[in-house]
Amino acid sequence: MAGISLEVETRVQFPTVEEAFAAIPFLKESLIRENSWTTIYYGHFLFLKDQGLRIGVIRRSNGITQTFLGWKGPDQGNFANIREELDEEITCGIADSHILRLLGGKPHHADTAAVIDELIRLNHRPFMEFSGNNRSGFYEPLQIHLKLMHCPILRWPLLVELEKTAATLEEAKFHQSELEKLIADLGLTASVVREEPPTLLYQTLTSGPDSLFQRRD
Repeated sequence: MAGISLEVETRVQFPTVEEAFAAIPFLKESLIRENSWTTIYYGHFLFLKDQGLRIGVIRRSNGITQTFLGWKGPDQGNFANIREELDEEITCGIADSHILRLLGGKPHHADTAAVIDELIRLNHRPFMEFSGNNRSGFYEPLQIHLKLMHCPILRWPLLVELEKTAATLEEAKFHQSELEKLIADLGLTASVVREEPPTLLYQTLTSGPDSLFQRRD
């Protein structure tokens, strides 16, 4: 399907921003953008099949707010997370959504509300939501995307994400080995968090007798 790429991503947890900067020498200089975000996950049964369907609202530091529809396929990695990924801007609707086609829905919608209505019509209802802020950038010498993410609700509220993009699974597995070596060279293997943020959120919302999670499907 047009537009699908493979994301290859790992993350490391830190107690403080200062410790993150000290541990990853190129991190601070690479983080050139800031934004806050809110992400809502849809389709609980898709999530349980190791897929991700989300709508994210990004509020950028320049005052621009954008809304995106995103989908991720099942994880194919071992050290890193390797997933097929699609992201589509739906701030002003969308003319031909590959994601909605993938889900068996109508691809054309006039605005964000109509996209949400279509997800619900397809029985992909919202079931969890979280918010946070990011600083992000790109480190050219290693061709790596970097993100410093702060989200208070997660078990590890401060995460550094390191990501590469691939066109094929073979290329993705090569990038996975690159990330694993980089993490080892930095002495951070023991701090790697295998679970992705939505999984960490789900764990938070489903743990304990006073679970915040309420299934809406």
